[in-house]
Amino acid sequence: MSRSTISLSDRKIKYPKIGGPRKYPSMYCWSLIGDTLSVQEVRYFKSGYAYYFFKYENKRMIRTKRVPDDRALFPNIKAAQRDKPKFDLAT
Repeated sequence: MSRSTISLSDRKIKYPKIGGPRKYPSMYCWSLIGDTLSVQEVRYFKSGYAYYFFKYENKRMIRTKRVPDDRALFPNIKAAQRDKPKFDLAT
C-alpha cells in the first residue's frame, strides 16, 4: 500500500496571496452566436477599463472584442435568463 502526501506547490509558497475572489466579478450578457442566442460570460479588464469577451487558447485566457455599451450586463446566469431579450423576425 502506497502512502500519498499533500504538499503545497512552490508557486503557492512563493506567492501566498494569489487566488481568491476577483476584484471585478464576471458578468453575463446575451449574445447571438451563429443562429443561436446564448448567455456569455464577460470579464472586466483594467487595462481597457471595460468588460470584454474572452476565450481560452493553449490554457491561457485571451481578451477579444469589447462588450458594446448598449448591451445589458447581468450579475449571474439566472438573472440573465429571467430577462431574455425578445425580438420579432417579421420584417
